[in-house]
Amino acid sequence: MAANDDLNYAAGCLVQAMLGLITPNWRAVFVTREHSEISVTFILATESVEDRNGIEDVTLDYEALLPDCGVSIVVIVNDLPLGIFPKNGRLVYRRKE
Repeated sequence: MAANDDLNYAAGCLVQAMLGLITPNWRAVFVTREHSEISVTFILATESVEDRNGIEDVTLDYEALLPDCGVSIVVIVNDLPLGIFPKNGRLVYRRKE
């Protein structure tokens, strides 16, 4: 499978894993891939135990959908303006600001 197809599949699986768990505190979510490692970055506006639990739920579902890939999760908490996202990834969610 081509690299873009792999990344598109990974992004689609992430959307499926996030269904029903996004809160207004989630600012953006994007996925990147380096070799067989997938990295998912969540950007939150403020620290929240509820959102951390939701991210944990997303992670468990996502890893089940992609059993052959290593998945790393990054959580960034800030309220700075959202910049440009990595060109080698896919923006999966961005709230309107």
